[in-house]
Amino acid sequence: MNPSPSTTMAAPGPATRSVPVQMAWLALLAAAISLPLWFRGDFILFMATQAGVMMLVAIGLNFLTGYAGQVSLGHGALVAVGSYATALLMVDAHWSFWAAALAGM
Repeated sequence: MNPSPSTTMAAPGPATRSVPVQMAWLALLAAAISLPLWFRGDFILFMATQAGVMMLVAIGLNFLTGYAGQVSLGHGALVAVGSYATALLMVDAHWSFWAAALAGM
C-alpha cells in the first residue's frame, strides 16, 4: 500500500528556506569575515582562527560519518598533514600565512 502524496513529508531544502534565515546566515558570515577589523589583538584572532578550523573539521567529519555513513581515520590525517605543511612553510620558509594556507590545502 503506497502512502498518498499528502501524507508524505519532504525534507526542507534550500528552496524552502525563508529569506530571514538566509539573511541571518549572511550576517553571520559577514561578521566572521570582518573579525580582524574589530579585534586587533593577536590572541583573539588566533583563538577565532582555531575555532573556525575546528568547526570546519567537525562539519567535514559530520558529513563523512553522519550522512555518508563512512568511518575514516584518514580525515584526521589529512587535516594534520595540511596543518603541519602550513606551519613548516610559515616557520622554515618564511611564507605568509595566506600563501602557506593555500599550499597546505
